[in-house]
Amino acid sequence: KVDHRPGMQSKKWQPVSLLEHHKRGRGATGSDDGATDVTSQSKQRQHMAVLREDEKQPLARGSGQAAPEVDRLSMMMVVLVAGAHFGLYGAWDAGYPSYASLPQAGGGQSWSAPEIGFSFIFATLAWMLSALLVYPKLVHAFGLVQCWLMCWLPCLVLMPVFPRAVTALLDAGWDPHSWPVVVVNYIAQSGFSFLMGNGLISGMFLVFDFVAGQPGSDQLLAEANGYLSVAQGLGGALSPIFVGWLMSLGLSAEVSGSKLLSRAVAFDGMAVAGFLLCVAPVLLLPEGTIPDRRSAMALASLEGNST
Repeated sequence: KVDHRPGMQSKKWQPVSLLEHHKRGRGATGSDDGATDVTSQSKQRQHMAVLREDEKQPLARGSGQAAPEVDRLSMMMVVLVAGAHFGLYGAWDAGYPSYASLPQAGGGQSWSAPEIGFSFIFATLAWMLSALLVYPKLVHAFGLVQCWLMCWLPCLVLMPVFPRAVTALLDAGWDPHSWPVVVVNYIAQSGFSFLMGNGLISGMFLVFDFVAGQPGSDQLLAEANGYLSVAQGLGGALSPIFVGWLMSLGLSAEVSGSKLLSRAVAFDGMAVAGFLLCVAPVLLLPEGTIPDRRSAMALASLEGNST
């Protein structure tokens, strides 16, 4: 392009690079800040390229060994355990009112909504007090995994025993509102809330402690929380269907005169599902998969005393 201004016809316009522009703009003052800025940007780009290459490398720098990988199979097992626990907790909350409200003419308790509600209130208060006063001491004394098993193993006995105990009292001639029947219901409700409520806390800590022991735990925590939310949602949605189907199956079997199945089959199913989904997977996890919370507590205590 030719400049037609006087004295400029012989000069032609040429594109100028950004670096050359900075050099020309700073030449009058003798400063090379523009070149320094461009050099700094170039170094940053080189640094980011090195970081991207490091992410692609399967070997740890300088060690010659493969970088540690996340144990995703164990993570999914732990998430399944916590989600199943949430669902079975909801299964009891759906199955107990259905069982307690069955008519007396059909061998049920015929409890009203206020009677059932007061039993839930009593059980919830017992769980709150235990979570504040008892549960932290249990975790400190036995560790998280042992506390999980201590919460679940008694539940495997409580679930099938409770409906049969109530049926035995009613068959013996006790009124559904008599004190033995009330005591059995309140013991079952309180025991279940104490065990399963503290197990609910333990289930979340199982996931968090597992993630804390894995490489890249900061990024893995968000992924594990997402899986846990999905598992809990599925458990909460499927558990009422599961316990309702089993309750209907047991009542139909009683009407047909079956001696094998009864209304207690709903609680039997919860116990079997609890063992298969919440107890067995934890027992099958490799030792050390869940860090020992007692060691972390002891280390924190020592660090606090040293400061």
